[in-house]
Amino acid sequence: MNRRGLFPLILAALIATDFAYAGDSVPLFLPFQGRATDTSGQPIVSPPNLTVRFRIYPAAGACYIYEDTQSVATNGYGFFSVILGGLANRTGPANNFADVFNNDVTVADSCASTFNGAANEWRRLEIVVDGVALPTMQTIAASAFSINSNMLDGKTSAEYIQVNGAVTQANMATLVGTGDASALHHHDGLYMGLSGNNAISGNITSSGSFYGVGAGSTIGIGTASPIADFEIRRTSPSILLGATAAGGGTPSITFTSGATQRARIQASESTNEMRFYTGSTEAMRLDAS
Repeated sequence: MNRRGLFPLILAALIATDFAYAGDSVPLFLPFQGRATDTSGQPIVSPPNLTVRFRIYPAAGACYIYEDTQSVATNGYGFFSVILGGLANRTGPANNFADVFNNDVTVADSCASTFNGAANEWRRLEIVVDGVALPTMQTIAASAFSINSNMLDGKTSAEYIQVNGAVTQANMATLVGTGDASALHHHDGLYMGLSGNNAISGNITSSGSFYGVGAGSTIGIGTASPIADFEIRRTSPSILLGATAAGGGTPSITFTSGATQRARIQASESTNEMRFYTGSTEAMRLDAS
């Protein structure tokens, strides 16, 4: 029988489409098994071997994005088994086999153009035997377990931090770890950059300064709309200048015009008296007498 004068028929099935683009920890190959028969249904037995081209297409379109050409040997029943994805057998566009099934990257196609898959888009497999293409293509979809490769611990990729630019894995490890992250963020600009619509509960501590930027900045305690630069509005408001015990200092309130002192109210940590200054000259002193 001159089988090459007959239209070849291959009844084939993808027996393990567990391919998933999940990193280098998984084998990036696609097992394929089929049975070759002639038009009368008789098995095609090697030798000679069949030259079979396996072409992978997008869900739609006439341009394939991968071609694997192999010399296929069949057994006495026409059955054969091959592994797709080896670079030595690649005869089509120079795409990595993993990228062919990745809808997040752009790959080349056989029409000298490019293809970028839509979300959840599948692929089609065309089989060409000794130069003759089978009349129908097979659908390549996910197997039961590889469906879960689209998730990680039940979360999609959108729920994880995407590294880009200055946001790198190394910088994130420094930021949330024990290293010095001062070059990666600015405490005043980010952590204290709150608008009037934000509320803070608890205490605010700082070894630096708190300040409002701009001539219109105000600070309110007990009011969201202070009418003075600094305003306390509550029952029995108070301001306490608490000196350390026996510190020997001079708590004071100073009034300036630029760098010039215009007036000052000053107390002593060691005596019970109050002094009033105009400019830098003491104008009045109050004590227990």
